Amino acid sequence: MRSHVTRRARTRAAALLLAPVLALSAVACSEDEPVDPEAPVDVEVGEKFSWNGFTVPAGWEYDTITETVALEEQTHPLVRARVVNDGDEARSALFEFVFVAEGEALATVRCNSTEELAPEQEGDLFCPGYGEPVPEGYDTVVVQPVTRS
Repeated sequence: MRSHVTRRARTRAAALLLAPVLALSAVACSEDEPVDPEAPVDVEVGEKFSWNGFTVPAGWEYDTITETVALEEQTHPLVRARVVNDGDEARSALFEFVFVAEGEALATVRCNSTEELAPEQEGDLFCPGYGEPVPEGYDTVVVQPVTRS
C-alpha cells in the first residue's frame, strides 16, 4: 500500500514539474511561429493542395503506366498534375508523393516541373514512378521534399 501512495505522489510531483515546460512549449508553438514550408503534408488524390510556395490545382491524377524496358514490360505509378509557382521569384518545383499504407511507404513518386516557373505561372509536373512498385491499398498520400536513398 505504501508503494502505491508513493508512486501516486511521484506521479503528481512529475506532473507539477512538467507543467511549466508544457506551458512554455505551447507558447513556443503558437500561431506566431513560422510554419516550415517544406514540412510533409497529407493530401487527397485529385484535391488542390499547397506545399513550399507551390500549388497543385484540383484535378491531379494518380495512374499507372506500362512500358517496355530492356525487352521487359514494367508497370509503375504515374502522377499527372499541373503546378503553380506562388512565390515571388522564378523557380522549379521539386518534391515527392509518398503512398503509405498503415504507416509504411509503398511507393515514392518524385516530381519536378518541366520548366522554371515565373511567379504565378502554371506548368506541367513530370512525375514518373520509374522503378517503384504500384502502390496497392494505400491509405495516405504525403507530399514532402525529395529524399535521397
